[in-house]
Amino acid sequence: MLPSLMTLLAQGCMPGDGGDPWRNMLIPLLIAMVAYFLIIGRFKKKQKRKREDQLSGIKKNARVMTIGGIYGTVVQADSDDNKVIIKIDETTNTRMTIARSAIRNVVTGKEDEDGKNSK
Repeated sequence: MLPSLMTLLAQGCMPGDGGDPWRNMLIPLLIAMVAYFLIIGRFKKKQKRKREDQLSGIKKNARVMTIGGIYGTVVQADSDDNKVIIKIDETTNTRMTIARSAIRNVVTGKEDEDGKNSK
């Protein structure tokens, strides 16, 4: 143990003596930052593609929830137009024209109007 430590001291290669300490810390930090931004970018791109697919697949009689929390049934959805007509109230036949991008999600049969899974 002692002879190997003595040879390290003689060569000037102590574990803490690697030159500029900022360079030793900066390179791993930059690699970690690049990896973080690549992962986040991929995740956001995947979410955006999923949302675009969901919005482009909206058809008549689909149950949707808007970004304002309004639930309705799609009455008319033109693929070339950015507008969607939804029926909000069945008894009074109240309809609302909204932008396609104002739809938060398509409500499946497994979810009730509270957004919770029904039993």
